Amino acid sequence: MRKWVFIAALASLVASGFGIYAFAASGPKFKDYEVEVSDPKSHAGLVIDSPDMKRVQPYLEQAYRGPVNFAGHYILAVIGAGENCETAVAIDVQTGRTHPLEVASCHWRDNDDRPFYFHADSRLLVLSGRVGMGGKIGAHYFVFDGTTFVTADKQGKNQNLASDPEDLDGLVGVQGVEILKDMEPAAGPAETSSLVPDEKMLQDFSAVVATAIFRPAFNKQAAAELKAFDYDKVIKTADLLLKTSMRHRYEINGVRFDLLYSWISDTFILLRYKGDEVESFGLMSGSFVSEQLFKAQEPPNIVEVLVRYRPVMVAKFVENVQLLDQPDSLFSRFTSDERESLIVRNNIVGMMKLIGAGVADPCRTYAKSYLNSSKLTFKGKPREPGNELYTSIGFTGPDSRLLAFSDRKSNRMVGFILFDVDDKTTCKPKNIITSSFEM
Repeated sequence: MRKWVFIAALASLVASGFGIYAFAASGPKFKDYEVEVSDPKSHAGLVIDSPDMKRVQPYLEQAYRGPVNFAGHYILAVIGAGENCETAVAIDVQTGRTHPLEVASCHWRDNDDRPFYFHADSRLLVLSGRVGMGGKIGAHYFVFDGTTFVTADKQGKNQNLASDPEDLDGLVGVQGVEILKDMEPAAGPAETSSLVPDEKMLQDFSAVVATAIFRPAFNKQAAAELKAFDYDKVIKTADLLLKTSMRHRYEINGVRFDLLYSWISDTFILLRYKGDEVESFGLMSGSFVSEQLFKAQEPPNIVEVLVRYRPVMVAKFVENVQLLDQPDSLFSRFTSDERESLIVRNNIVGMMKLIGAGVADPCRTYAKSYLNSSKLTFKGKPREPGNELYTSIGFTGPDSRLLAFSDRKSNRMVGFILFDVDDKTTCKPKNIITSSFEM
């Protein structure tokens, strides 16, 4: 199996809190509150001993059918708590008693794909939205003491991009969309790089991307939002997804498929062919493949996911996708499953915002020149002559700015270049991290 190879400095990058909405490095870690997991074959009878728990009893009963997922011997039930809010109740499988979280995670969809993060072997609960309707969106930490949730000693917040979080509904005003054309697509051979779509393919895929962005099955305002939206932006986004993804070809049960992976958006794209023409497209989030198909439990830090978990998962999925009888059925879930639909949509929106940050970075032009003139090595080997590097997406962390860069031949993300957060003139790199992300 191909592996992700990276230098030791990458560990400091992950710990520094870079990410789309990465948890701050100063915050508590799940391992700080580790406990042994004990999940008996039969759970104690559910105890409903308050009017509040009586009101949500059906949700508790449904959650209680599942396995232990929190704090060693508890099942954490996530329950709606009004518009744009979710709360949680810990149920002890040994006694059946319920222990509610006294606050709610509100407006978490502005920031993440889930309201809470928690592990079966840890007493730590991370709330990813606002605590109630007020305060800042970020990572808020609570520790369960067996009866109540108490605020952890150290509070952390998410490190957002350069500006405050925006309301991305309808994508109106998303940073950087107008300058997507400045992104540099691949120009390598068709067998080793992604597709260069013809006009029909691009139009057909643009319709799929529009469906992913506006989510008509779950969004009553989708038609109005689409009408008000500049459709050229959708076409540019679709073109970018096809041209900057890694590619692998298959023939399954006599049908030809292309599997693409866009690491920039953490999205898989499936193309099904009929003869020489693409018959259908599908989309699937990397997190669905990792968490649902491979049952992996990923950490909340998105950069740690990107550098430690996702490369291994991509390689495994590429090796095993031909074992699926109907792969295209999995890739249509984004049109029928609300959670998967939201994740795919947020991934694509996040890609546009991150590209905007990368393109707008004042050191981007210098970074490209510097990278292509430097004697960098990848997996211990020098860069292939003529295989240019181009910068793609940008992150802003507490004390550094980071630009990811890819190779033009295969569209692998092959490294990061770091600058001081306030250095917008000298553009002197703090560090360069090389890696190899293969498909």
